[in-house]
Amino acid sequence: MLLTLYIQLSSNTVLNSSDTNYYGITCFNVEREALLRFKAGLLDHGNQLRLSSWNFLEPNCCLWEGVQCDNTTRHVIKLDLHNPHPFIIDGWGYPVMRNNSAGLGGKINPSLLSLKYLVHLDLSGNNFNVTPIPKFIGSFKELTYLNLSNARFGGTIPPSLGNLTKLQDLDLSSTVYIDESLLEMHDAKWLFQLHALEDLDMSNVIFEKDASDQWVHALNSLPSIAKITLENCNLNPLPPTLHHVNFTSLSFFDLSDNHINSTIPSWLFKITSLQHLDLSSNNFHGHVPNSIGNMTSLRFLDLTDNHGLHMSGNILIELKNLCKLQTLNLGYMNIKHRFSDLGVIFSGCMKDNLQELRLYGNTLMGHLPSWIGNLTSLRCLGLSQNSLYGPLPQSLWQLSALQKLHLGSNAFNGTVTETDLHDFTRLESLDIAFNALVLNVSINWVPPFQLKGLDMSGRPVGPAFPAWLRTQKTLVRLFLSQAGISDTLPNWFWDWASTISVLVLSHNGMKGKLPTSLEFGVVAYLVLSSNFFEGPIPNSFLNVRSLDLSNNSLAGTLPSKINETIPILDTIDLSNNKINGTISSTWCELENLSQLILSNNSLSGIIPTCFRNNSNLVVLDFSINHLSGHVPASIFLPPALEILLLSRNNLFWIYSFFHKEMRESILP
Repeated sequence: MLLTLYIQLSSNTVLNSSDTNYYGITCFNVEREALLRFKAGLLDHGNQLRLSSWNFLEPNCCLWEGVQCDNTTRHVIKLDLHNPHPFIIDGWGYPVMRNNSAGLGGKINPSLLSLKYLVHLDLSGNNFNVTPIPKFIGSFKELTYLNLSNARFGGTIPPSLGNLTKLQDLDLSSTVYIDESLLEMHDAKWLFQLHALEDLDMSNVIFEKDASDQWVHALNSLPSIAKITLENCNLNPLPPTLHHVNFTSLSFFDLSDNHINSTIPSWLFKITSLQHLDLSSNNFHGHVPNSIGNMTSLRFLDLTDNHGLHMSGNILIELKNLCKLQTLNLGYMNIKHRFSDLGVIFSGCMKDNLQELRLYGNTLMGHLPSWIGNLTSLRCLGLSQNSLYGPLPQSLWQLSALQKLHLGSNAFNGTVTETDLHDFTRLESLDIAFNALVLNVSINWVPPFQLKGLDMSGRPVGPAFPAWLRTQKTLVRLFLSQAGISDTLPNWFWDWASTISVLVLSHNGMKGKLPTSLEFGVVAYLVLSSNFFEGPIPNSFLNVRSLDLSNNSLAGTLPSKINETIPILDTIDLSNNKINGTISSTWCELENLSQLILSNNSLSGIIPTCFRNNSNLVVLDFSINHLSGHVPASIFLPPALEILLLSRNNLFWIYSFFHKEMRESILP
């Protein structure tokens, strides 16, 4: 009997060896096979071998990348296949896709339904090529987390997602700067069913009319909703009234960039649990309700870019009750006050906690008052584009926690010295452009800070190029336009500038030759127009997205292998130079090209016939050159083309290509 029992147990162990390993219990066969069928339908666009561990050599699927099993039940409970590097951040702070085809793609096999205990599913940052979100995802009844953001799903969001009644986190967002809106929501009624939902992000999902009317009522019915992010969703005006405001748990509310054209409903300011409220970039109008002073939990308030929204003196005073406020953004709101009158707001309990104050783009007047130095926790002060004037108060230089100081486009005057900036060790961004401020520092000055952004345009900096800039090893954005610099760029400049992402040196008197190759480590925007640069155009512009070398004295021929040397090029302006030679057909191979401006040079030869394939081309300007031959009909075929300039060349037209009316509208 004992021998028989031993044999039977051994037999079971052998038969189920694929469910065990040396370390103990592993996943079930049915779930492993489901994952393998799922893998078979996927494409690894980026050849990253992200699913290389999913094979029979490792029978324990709990050890596969992105798979997690429950230690007790053995079931697969988590599938995390997000793309860790879907894009990079350019110099403007916007995300840019590394490669349009990167990430996982293909089809999502319904075999996943065998993962009946799945609670976490993350496919974000991949590329499913605008295929619809599978309806069967609504059958994962145990799901508490679903993230399909930036995965290039398209079409209508399936209402079957309403079956996920245990869902706590739902992210269907996409990044505005990378892609057009791909997902649409025609009906928001399914949101009523997500009783456990706490965090919802549907940024850049287009809400059609019915959904835009329903979403407020649906989310207001959810008892646990704490975070709502609906940036750029094409939302309708908010309902003026709600029968009952049930957002008792809501702490984060982002409705930015929706162009909502209405007054701000008073019920919004009854949500006293709110800590973060972003209504920026809309068309809200009328007066901000006085009840804003009741939102004493607020830590972040952004009403920027609502030009029709008024904040009277009485309402501004209500802000003084927001003792926990850390971020206050009221840019572009047509606030007409003397800056000194705002002291009543910042003299109370707010002054100890406020970290970011942005009031740019208003009509604030007068001197910058000395009480600004009382905001000792301030990290960001944004006062650009106002009507402020006079010297800067000494109390400003006491704000040693400042990381961003933006004073551009005012009428400040006076001198800023090395001593003034001595305690600004944390400063990362400085904007003193278009003022009469003079930065008076020695030639050997070593600043106490490392900047990421600097704008000193429109004010005297030259004639020499600022030597102290060489000490700034972290600089990403540099603006020195109209700065009176007539110097030859120093020898160290281009090696030093190779990490800069936005470089604007236009409208100066800079001289010298450009290097044969300009290589940037990040996606770069390069503007060197209206100077006296001469010599040939560089052969290579690695990682340059936008290039403006117009109004210089550059000569020689165009780069012949432009498609290889500037593959991500979006806009290029080489007008008003001395460039000769022909236009190679390789220029047609720039897939992202939207603007090509080569006017007022000495280009000759024929116009390439291949521009028909440039789907993003908007502006094409070959005017004032020596081009000859007939105008190819294909040049009119790029679907996005809006501006075509060919005048003052030696071109002729073949009548059969065009109607008379079209010729007359094109010819000068």
